[in-house]
Amino acid sequence: MSERGRTRISWHFTEDTVFSPGFWYRDWGDPVNEAIITLTQAVSMADTPMWCIHEHGLVLRRIVVAAESLLDDLDQALSHDFDEPRPVAADSPLAGTVLAAYRSLHHAYILLVDALVECRKGRLERDLRAQRDEAADLCLVMADAYNTTLHLRRRLPDEI
Repeated sequence: MSERGRTRISWHFTEDTVFSPGFWYRDWGDPVNEAIITLTQAVSMADTPMWCIHEHGLVLRRIVVAAESLLDDLDQALSHDFDEPRPVAADSPLAGTVLAAYRSLHHAYILLVDALVECRKGRLERDLRAQRDEAADLCLVMADAYNTTLHLRRRLPDEI
């Protein structure tokens, strides 16, 4: 089986930080990992798939807000007389924080994209078309998430 085919994307919290919601699991047979439901599975099995998407959008928004606060702090601390934001030092504790924010936001975004792609036909598509305000909010939070991901990446050193 290819590496891509074995990758499992899951949706859960492991601690009380907004930088931990998205994780990749590669051990399909591990009972601990098998007990975790993916967002795609939740959307495909739910009576109200739009509720799952809405809830995940709220999580994504929380991560974006926390990451934007981190970026604001970095801008105040590190951006003096530079047009481009400077990356944090690779050996700095900040590098780990920025990397955790980047990975969390990226994973949460990919979870949502995966669910939308895999479940786009049927109830979810019908609900997205019927609930246009909710679909517009989802579109905007996805745009914010992608934009914030790019800004976080610019703060990471090339060697990370």
